[in-house]
Amino acid sequence: MNDKAKRHQILRDMAAEMNGRHIQKDVVVEKWTFTVRTIKPVESDWVMAKAENSYGDPAKLMMFQVRPLIAASLVAINGVSVEQLFELPDEMSAAVKEALLRDDRALRSWRRDQVLEFIGEELQEEVLAPLWNAISSLKERQVAAEGALGKV
Repeated sequence: MNDKAKRHQILRDMAAEMNGRHIQKDVVVEKWTFTVRTIKPVESDWVMAKAENSYGDPAKLMMFQVRPLIAASLVAINGVSVEQLFELPDEMSAAVKEALLRDDRALRSWRRDQVLEFIGEELQEEVLAPLWNAISSLKERQVAAEGALGKV
């Protein structure tokens, strides 16, 4: 027997919309609006792996997390989603495309790699610093919320 109440449509809509969502923030740098968010644990693992693999020096690990963390946190630029900004190239083999399209996790990882490459090649510190600051403040809010929930 199921003792759960039948939920009103507004509750079902809210749950569907918020499921998997993280705190987001728009950051305006010059004429570009970057939407960033807190990251998921699997993305955090990716950030650490990229920082460790790329730079290898554990003492400098935090410094080298900046670009991977921004890459994992980026949702959109000027309202255009990362999925639209980084599409599979026409030149990619059909087998690789098919494999990526069948595996959401692999496709998301491929896109994060593309964002990281773009950030490394095209964005200067003047753009990265405000993004890093915004992501750091979002993380602080997330930690504070998790701490508050732990006290309940």
